[in-house]
Amino acid sequence: MVMGQGFHNYILYHLNNFKTGETRELKFVLESRLDYFNFTFNYLGSDEKNPTLTNYRLDIKSWILKLFADALSVQYDTKKRRLMKFDGLTNVSNKRGKAEHLVITYKYDG
Repeated sequence: MVMGQGFHNYILYHLNNFKTGETRELKFVLESRLDYFNFTFNYLGSDEKNPTLTNYRLDIKSWILKLFADALSVQYDTKKRRLMKFDGLTNVSNKRGKAEHLVITYKYDG
């Protein structure tokens, strides 16, 4: 079971232990809903242009909930153990109070 920042820590802990195409099941706590949901965590493999970058996707298992929430995708640098890209719903609300879908590309000094 993971929640919030725990998702990032889960990936870092297992960063070099995934096999291409591997899928794991996770219970992901959504604090805003005071509940947890079943997700599949998919290791999509390395980036073709830069093999130190690896791609992952978090999909909700319920087909009904999939109608309302897209998958969340992240990319990590396995060598430097850093999050490089996030693409998905966030806990940031828009003007209507709905969760905002963001694509965030991280840049680090050094």
